[in-house]
Amino acid sequence: MHAKICVIQKKVGTKRIQYGFISTGNLNEKTAKIYADHCLITASRPLLLEVNKVFTYLETWQLGDKPIGKTRNLLISPINMRKSIIQLIENEIKHAKKGKAAKIIIKSNSISDHLLLDQLYKAVKAGVEVNLIIRGILTLKKGTEKINNKIKAISIVDQYLEHARVMIFHNKGNEKVYISSADWMVRNLDHRIEVACPILDLKLKK
Repeated sequence: MHAKICVIQKKVGTKRIQYGFISTGNLNEKTAKIYADHCLITASRPLLLEVNKVFTYLETWQLGDKPIGKTRNLLISPINMRKSIIQLIENEIKHAKKGKAAKIIIKSNSISDHLLLDQLYKAVKAGVEVNLIIRGILTLKKGTEKINNKIKAISIVDQYLEHARVMIFHNKGNEKVYISSADWMVRNLDHRIEVACPILDLKLKK
């Protein structure tokens, strides 16, 4: 379990109000002072329904149980995150092939998942602009220098440790923005429960 999620319940008279908390990092007394992360507190019912779905799964799971099930908003590892990211990249490829603006920005600690890297190569070949902000591991294939030179990759070393995972897909100008607990690594996508959450509010998205 590597997702950073919380459900907060508040009683107001006879009513019970729920808030959801989704973060890219832990609430840790030490690391919170030196790690740069993003946290979302939300009352969005669609998001809350799916966060609760994750908790219900964790609380009732037994060997052989069915997985969490479909989610429309949250990307969840190992259920649908890789598949959803591939679809988001495919959408940018379609736009690029039609001559429209297409762009992907990924901020992560590490990228080493070869399936997602292959999709980025495919995107670059199609004309998608790919910008990566990677703090640690980035495994680009040897022998693909022409493609690698078209991928803009930087690492930020500053006062705080850059720990946030953010994904931005141009989506014909109506950007799809996600914050996530997961790096693009096999261990995060296949062997841990992780959550990526869309930022739906336009001001927060900006």
